[in-house]
Amino acid sequence: MTDILNRETLNSLRELGDDFFLELIETFLDSSQTQMEALRKAIEEKSATGIEAAAHSLKGSCYGQGAEELGLLCKEMEAKGRENDMTDIAPLIRDIEASLDQTHEVLKQLL
Repeated sequence: MTDILNRETLNSLRELGDDFFLELIETFLDSSQTQMEALRKAIEEKSATGIEAAAHSLKGSCYGQGAEELGLLCKEMEAKGRENDMTDIAPLIRDIEASLDQTHEVLKQLL
């Protein structure tokens, strides 16, 4: 879990109460899928501003859950959008998708 999620962040979130903690996880599981769909669409449309915005949104959600590895990948994608750099987008989106899947698996175990 430590590779996927920051244990300190999770513990801080747990201190806010079990019900709130579970609600945060459930919200992330739902919203991150929507954010990924927006990112995929922006990539398909080759929209640099769309890529930047979608990656930024997903990045914030990731860091809020302690998914630092995923957050770093999103930060890299956000920079590509900001710089209108469409090189190496395909492998980066695959890395983001794989990391998101792993993050979801770990978070679902906490429910």
